[in-house]
Amino acid sequence: MIAEPARREAIAFRSINVHGREMLLSEHFAHLLAPELVSSLLDKDFSSTAEFSESRGACSRVVVDQGTPFIARKYRRGGWLRFVQRYNFLRLPWHSLERTRPFAELRALSLLQTARVQVPQPVAALVESKLGVFYRGMILTEEIREATNLLTYAREMERGSSSTEILTQLCYRTGIEAKKMLSAGVMHRDLHLGNVLFSRNLQVTLIDFDKCGYVNRAELERAKAALVRRWTKSARKHGFQTLVVAPFYAGLSEHTV
Repeated sequence: MIAEPARREAIAFRSINVHGREMLLSEHFAHLLAPELVSSLLDKDFSSTAEFSESRGACSRVVVDQGTPFIARKYRRGGWLRFVQRYNFLRLPWHSLERTRPFAELRALSLLQTARVQVPQPVAALVESKLGVFYRGMILTEEIREATNLLTYAREMERGSSSTEILTQLCYRTGIEAKKMLSAGVMHRDLHLGNVLFSRNLQVTLIDFDKCGYVNRAELERAKAALVRRWTKSARKHGFQTLVVAPFYAGLSEHTV
């Protein structure tokens, strides 16, 4: 049985226009990050950065003068569309900035942080309009230091360099965080082994909330079933189904008081 976490104070953001680019910047990090610096990251070529790779984003590690590390992720398309519009997304004139991927993900992370779900600290979102109906965008989050994703850990376990017991415990904790996420009204569309980080103290963090959705209490059971299906698909794909599905489901089903 787990206790319902107390809520944090809501994160405040500044709305800034930098040479025609729209930005939301966390008040908490405003003293560290000049808007012009954040804006310049959108023009940076991340293709040569092999440190990070996510399914729907090109990532780079950013360290400011004070030594605080951040992760910058530019949104990019997958599938056949990546050959036509790699970084450009449609935004019709009547669509608000809140409907763009960077702003939507930033708001979701802010909501989850307030609800004390273990997700990256949202720092900034940036959108640049192109040709009137397209935009490209980027999100900046605080780095989870010395973290490894569950898929990497599970693969190391096959080589005998990691623990089955620890993997089981991490999957259980992931299920607990997923339950807290749903209780906060947010649905992760693609929760799999590669989208969960853990640190040295075995604290798990859910990442990659691009294209996330929202759920109400009437939809919770259906949302849980969808999470289990996606988790199971990922586990089956990589050959870890017998190890990671049951503990994830147990955490997701844990009673909250």
